[in-house]
Amino acid sequence: MKLLKLFLFFVLITSIHAQELGKWNWNNPKPTGNTLQTSVLLNENNIVAFGEGATMITTTNSGLNWETTSIDSLGRTVNAVEKVSPLIWYAVGSGGLLVKTTDGGQSGFPLSTGFTDNFYDVDFIDADTGYITGAGGRVLKTTDGGLTWVAKNAGYTNNVYALQVRAANDVWVANSSTSAVKRSTDYGETWTTVAVSGLTQTIWDICWIDDQRGWLATQNGGRVYYTTDGGTTWSNTIVNNLIVPNFVLFLDANTGFVTNNNNGTIYKSTDGGLTYTGYATGTEPIYNISVFGSALVATGRYGSIYKSTDAGVTWVPLMNAITQKTFRRVKFVTEDLGYLLGGSSTTADSLGLIFKTTDGGATWSDMGANFKFLAYGLSMPSASTWFVSTGRNRIYKTTDAGTTWEWLSQPLFGTTAINEVAFADTLTGFAVTNSGRIIKTTNGGTSWDSLASPHGTTAIYAMHLFNANKVITVGGSAKAYMTTDGGANWTALTTNIPGNYFGLSFYNENHGVIVGYSSSANFVARTTDGGFTWTAYTPPANHTISNYGVVFEDTTTFWLLDQNGTMSRTTDGGNTWVQPFPTSFNGIFYATKIDRYLWAAGTGGTVLVNKWSSIIPVELTSFSASIVDGKASLKWTTASETNNRGFEVQRSIGDGQWSAIAFIDGAGNSLERNSYAFTDNQLLTVKTAYRIKQIDYDGTSSYSNVVELDPVAGMSFGLGQNYPNPFNPSTKIFYEVGTPSDVTIKLYDVLGNEVRTIVSAPHLQGKYYIQFDAEGLSSGTYFYRMDAGKFSQTRKLNLIK
Repeated sequence: MKLLKLFLFFVLITSIHAQELGKWNWNNPKPTGNTLQTSVLLNENNIVAFGEGATMITTTNSGLNWETTSIDSLGRTVNAVEKVSPLIWYAVGSGGLLVKTTDGGQSGFPLSTGFTDNFYDVDFIDADTGYITGAGGRVLKTTDGGLTWVAKNAGYTNNVYALQVRAANDVWVANSSTSAVKRSTDYGETWTTVAVSGLTQTIWDICWIDDQRGWLATQNGGRVYYTTDGGTTWSNTIVNNLIVPNFVLFLDANTGFVTNNNNGTIYKSTDGGLTYTGYATGTEPIYNISVFGSALVATGRYGSIYKSTDAGVTWVPLMNAITQKTFRRVKFVTEDLGYLLGGSSTTADSLGLIFKTTDGGATWSDMGANFKFLAYGLSMPSASTWFVSTGRNRIYKTTDAGTTWEWLSQPLFGTTAINEVAFADTLTGFAVTNSGRIIKTTNGGTSWDSLASPHGTTAIYAMHLFNANKVITVGGSAKAYMTTDGGANWTALTTNIPGNYFGLSFYNENHGVIVGYSSSANFVARTTDGGFTWTAYTPPANHTISNYGVVFEDTTTFWLLDQNGTMSRTTDGGNTWVQPFPTSFNGIFYATKIDRYLWAAGTGGTVLVNKWSSIIPVELTSFSASIVDGKASLKWTTASETNNRGFEVQRSIGDGQWSAIAFIDGAGNSLERNSYAFTDNQLLTVKTAYRIKQIDYDGTSSYSNVVELDPVAGMSFGLGQNYPNPFNPSTKIFYEVGTPSDVTIKLYDVLGNEVRTIVSAPHLQGKYYIQFDAEGLSSGTYFYRMDAGKFSQTRKLNLIK
């Protein structure tokens, strides 16, 4: 048989800026957020873990670095792996998956049993003879190393989850529903039922350490059953009556471990299973524990993987995860500045969270706001004024960019969720709920009015706000409505698709998509006239669950993402679709675009990023503001421009509201350096902020950094730390000029040799930044120094290529 490489889709986990163009990659958790069902330890530091979507992750240094691959081109889940020897392993999983390796996982080849059932467990007595158990009572046996398989009738019709070959002629299996333990003592030819008194529910796992002592992990009220006489009689211990034990492993007659389907607690026994003590890993359920020497490795839901070197008392995470709670929203303001919103999907944890990144997702920080309930909607009408909607009909407001939050009073009550909140500016906003209600404010949330909702009591899942007057809402029972007068009147939209509508996204004022789910017909509708007319399209048939996520690349190219993690992309407006190899098997709730990047977020802390384009539409290399004769003087420079209609200059005077004060035509398409300038003729009397909104010909836009001028406070000289740092290939250097001066900023290597002049020009008083491109430089540490008159300051930067 021809050997097929296991490493079908090798991806080295690095920063998002080095990712493969057009591919979805994990941003959180890392190295994967897919559930890890099992693992193999080659030594105490060399770990291979397997799970959903044929995921295989490998580390040789206990998780400091990971490589991620797939072992199956169909993306079938790996449920169990049997390491017969250091070189020979067998992996089984969903859809009849069976893969064998004979070189310790370096390569492998698929085998066929002739069945396509889901396989749950595998166990071999030697390199050639082994068994597989699976769905529908399936028990299979091979005696030639997996080349051929024979079905054995154990008398089951339900799923067989548990299997252990105690000896060549002593095979044990156990199943769901009927709770029957069966044993064969004639190599699988005949089977007898083993009586386990009081056991009435699913048996998830079985463990024997010799021919006398064995254990069963069951769904029976948190019980683990044990025998000391080879299975003739059984006793049980309630590990915890609030959990479902799903895995049991005993290392000897005394020391054993039990995991459960409810949480991340691992229970340890030191007396053969008479008593258990719980030890914490994380929040997510653990499904398996593997051992090598003194190392224990536990794997579980949403990419959970932990290691213990003190006999299971403490567990250290080998994955990186800011959280494994649910994210309902992801929003990016620039390629670097972004936010994640979510929390706990259950009331037990009472969490509502918001995270922030300032380096394009390389790192995230918890902003410290606990909204108490899962946060659903996020609107940012200004740099400092934001609104968040949550479960239990709550809306929160901040006017200091998330430092403090105020719970707003509004007319809704009860336990339903406010699924969406959207503001046209800092004063006028709308919110929609799971109970079909629509409320509106015109004073920044101080008071709210209930609008006559055309949805009745049917859930409203999504809303798009075009401006203070035009809004589209979509929800359950194929309902979609539009208002063009601020909510006074609503018009029913003919979307031409059935089902429930969960997602709504617009690329610009005209091009939008509604997505949802219906088992009977099309559930994608597209508009090209701002929502007045809609055309139905058929997505791929394997979108068999609710679709919340939809995100555009351009007017006819967009992605559909559902609650199974299934992704589909169309480049012709929905007529045809292409599906990439799946990255995530977790539900996606929201997706968004910012310049060259697509982001998606969902269950289990899932955050995915896709660098869909290498083209920077407009590469803004500098933007500065200074005060000249009491007026604001703005200057900016671009290194290149693509499809650039121009720049809208916006101003904010202390109230968080932005107003457009000018429009400067762009260069369209240009590979040359272009410089722009604008003077605000309004005399500066108070602290004032400015930003540039760059607008393409197709209506897409992006914003510059915000610069502030304060005519009262004055300025001093200063050199800021570059950002991001470390960086590749470019970084921003911020600096401040206190009085008109000749300014130079030069780059030096660690030996003090001048490498490059970054800035050399006369400057007016003001705050500046320069985009520094390190093209032609080697990786390493450098120093940059600013000189302006008597002022001099040096800082360090790190280039990583």
